[in-house]
Order: sequence, then structure tokens, then C-alpha cells
Amino acid sequence: MHFFKKALLSTLLAGSFGAFVPVYAVDGETLPLTSPAVLLYEAASPPPAVQEAQPSVQDEASHQEALQEGAQFPVEIDSTLSSKTAQIGDPVEAHLTGDLNIGDHLIAPKGSHVRGHVVSVEKGRKVLRAELSRHRWLKSAGELGIQFDEIITDNQEHYPLLAKPARQARFVKDNEEGRVLGINNKGEIVSPLSTQVKSQAVHWGVHIAVSAGGVAGGPIGLGAMPVALGCLGAVSPSFAYMHPVGKNVSHRRIKGFALGFISGLPGGGIVCDAIVRGPEAIIKPGDHFEAEFQQEFTGEPSLMAAGELSDFTNTVHGIVLPPEGKIAALDTL
Repeated sequence: MHFFKKALLSTLLAGSFGAFVPVYAVDGETLPLTSPAVLLYEAASPPPAVQEAQPSVQDEASHQEALQEGAQFPVEIDSTLSSKTAQIGDPVEAHLTGDLNIGDHLIAPKGSHVRGHVVSVEKGRKVLRAELSRHRWLKSAGELGIQFDEIITDNQEHYPLLAKPARQARFVKDNEEGRVLGINNKGEIVSPLSTQVKSQAVHWGVHIAVSAGGVAGGPIGLGAMPVALGCLGAVSPSFAYMHPVGKNVSHRRIKGFALGFISGLPGGGIVCDAIVRGPEAIIKPGDHFEAEFQQEFTGEPSLMAAGELSDFTNTVHGIVLPPEGKIAALDTL
């Protein structure tokens, strides 16, 4: 309980000179406003609390100043690249398939150019090597790592960024060309590992089953085994190749029969693994997926295009920073 009880009287006392004097009632006593007790109470009394208005979620979104790491935006590829021929540093061309906004502010409209480059390449390799190697064990398919560096609008504004393809189980499934592609947790474009392992498991499972039947059937069974596996390879070339085979592959059924027949011979499974090579990672115009920011994106345009100075490598929130040796040269421009 407070020592003083404050009550402002609405009644004004008339003085002898006709003046009105406001007073306070403190513990039953009426004191003038200038009384030491009143002044002491005023000093001890806390000021009234001011309740600040809290911004709504909608207000925070509309005043957002940057896109955080992990935010995604949709892109469509305009280049053709293959893990068989691509080199680190090769350019990658794409475009936005939707508007890129920060809050209510439009940074780059749909159709803006997205430029990047290849950052890692692994060519497809023989199945046997993938089975025996510690490096990328069981992974015979090629891999293609790309990075997006900037967005260029129709007004020739350059927005530096750091983004990679976002993880996705499948973004291409083309039976005509035999392309089945996903994006792993490193942002690399590759034939999904589940597809590779499944194909090899099915191949070896059928091979073991047919081999067991051939042994049980004696010489006739052993002689029939290559023909049986050859027929399976002709019906399903993907079985013989241990990865999806496109309908556009020439003589695919004949090749499938040949591989199946060889795998049915004693030791033929190992021979096939030494012959068959994993599929390459190939991206083509029209392929689309989500890209993911690897650092905060503020939407600030750069001072110059990323390609104007080829050895400019550091990008920080919209400003392309040259190496220290070239800063003085830029200052003289």
C-alpha cells in the first residue's frame, strides 16, 4: 500500500482575494499544491505507461527489407548443358518464371534474365567402377553443379545474388529421352540415387534368380539363361542398361538384348557392369525448378555488370567488390 493516497479534488477553494487554489488530499489532510508532501509524492509516482502499437504480420511483410538465406524463386533454364562436356566456369542462362518481390516492392519482373555458371562437374562412369570405388559409391550417373550470380531486368539493372538449385526429388522425367533428374542436398543436378540403386538391385536380383534356375536345370538351364536375360533386355532396355533409356535411342532393343545375353553368360554380369556407363546429367531449355538463396538478398543493384571485370569475385549485398589491387584503378575512372 502506498504511503500517500492521491486524490485530486474537483472542488476549488476560494481564497480571501477571490482566487482559486487547487489542493490535494493526502492521508485525510488538505494540502496546497506546493506542499513538500505533495511534491514528494509527485516525484515518487511513476509516469503513466504508454502502450506501443505492435505491427501486424501484414505490415512486417510489406516493409520487408531483404530476402533471407533459404528463400526460393522459380527459374527456367535457357541453356543446354551436359555433365559429359561441361567445364567449371561455363555460363548458365535462365529466366524468372515469376515476379521477384521484397515485401511490396518489385525487384525483377517475370521474364528477367538470370545468369550463372557451372561450379562442379562429375561425368558419368562405368557401373563396375561405381560399385568398387569409395568416391561416390554406387553413383554411376553424372552430376552437374550450377550457381546463379545475378538477375538482369529489361532496364539493364543488375542484381547480384548467390543462389543454387533447391533440393528436389524430381524436376525432369522425360521418357522420350530417358532423362530423369533431381537435385540433391548440395544443389547438384543428378539422376536420383534411388533410381540408380533400384535399377542395379532389380538387375542383380533377376540375374541371381535366373542363374539359380539355370543351375537347377542343368546344362539346358544354363544355356537358356542368356536367352532369357536377352529377351528381358529387349523388352526393357532400361533393365539391361540399369538406368532409364529413352525411346529416341537407336536400336535400343537390339542393344538391350545383347547386354542381357552377355549378362546371362558365366561372369557376364561383371562384364556388363564394366561396359555400361551411368547416364549424364543433361539440362535443356524449358527445364524449370526452384532456386534457393545462399545468402541474404537485399535487392540493391550492382555498380557494374558482373561480367565487366572477369576477376571480380566478391559480391556483398548488391555491390561488386574488385580485388584490392584494382580499387585504385577504379577510383581514377
